[in-house]
Amino acid sequence: MVSWGGASEWEKINESDADFSDLAVGDFDSNPGSDIFYADGNAWWISSGGSAPFKLFDTSSFRIPDLRFGDFNNDGKTDVFGIANGAWSVTYSGTVNWTRLRSRLTDSVAGLVVADFNGDGHADIAISTPSSRLGPGCGLFPGVVLPELCTCAGSSLKAEA
Repeated sequence: MVSWGGASEWEKINESDADFSDLAVGDFDSNPGSDIFYADGNAWWISSGGSAPFKLFDTSSFRIPDLRFGDFNNDGKTDVFGIANGAWSVTYSGTVNWTRLRSRLTDSVAGLVVADFNGDGHADIAISTPSSRLGPGCGLFPGVVLPELCTCAGSSLKAEA
């Protein structure tokens, strides 16, 4: 079900028996609209634009909780990130073999956030750790200079480069 722009009533665009936790959203085929990615533990499936029937995309035992998504090679398509063969790895557009990025920095993808934090067009990977915050709950990253003050635990802090 979708509400177009959040302003329309719910409209049915597709049907599936898939559990919502087995689904992700991205642009895997460069067609207009976001695609629905489904991982059932044996294969990955894609619904182009979210409304087309699901088609086999690739075979893989990786499920959604084992994956993260972003554009790691700046080609405009969503890539699939995971820990494969003991390394942080990516499968570009989700349709080719795993490519090793580096030895893993974590044992799982839990808690990892994928986004283009530095604006270079390539996905980056972030994690919140006690050393990456300035004060309890502030959530500031080291090296980020903020124009405003962040108030944490009753004191004002400013991130320093």
